[in-house]
Amino acid sequence: MGQFGIQYLRLMTDAVVHAGDPSEQKRERALELGAEEAGEPVELEGPYEAVLDFVGSDDSLSHAARLVDRQGVAIVIGLFGGGIRFGLGAVPHEAHFLSSIWGSRDELAELIELAQRERLEYTIDTLPLERAQEAHDLVRRGEARGRIVLVP
Repeated sequence: MGQFGIQYLRLMTDAVVHAGDPSEQKRERALELGAEEAGEPVELEGPYEAVLDFVGSDDSLSHAARLVDRQGVAIVIGLFGGGIRFGLGAVPHEAHFLSSIWGSRDELAELIELAQRERLEYTIDTLPLERAQEAHDLVRRGEARGRIVLVP
């Protein structure tokens, strides 16, 4: 999802994009797709007006809370199921923390139209259904290059 996030930000905004990922391969990919900077999450310094967390783990949310600016916004999009300590002194003052699972039907139509109009780069790997555990392990280790489709 982060790969698409970078591309949509480049297409729709003039935002300066900094990407954080523990995977060197994914950091290189982020730079190829238009991020101005890519580093391990612990290396990013912030603060940033907006932080988009495409993972949603305890660790990634902790980085989001550390990196978001006072009065900024941190949006968790990933479904990993993590959480952070919240309250005065635990996160930047007046920062907004949101979750986002999807948008409206009209926003989906707009997204599809944009994807059809613009050239987006993506990777889809296929594996036979019998290798489902291998696919799961790749995703859990953060080693999936993009989407993995299991074929019966």
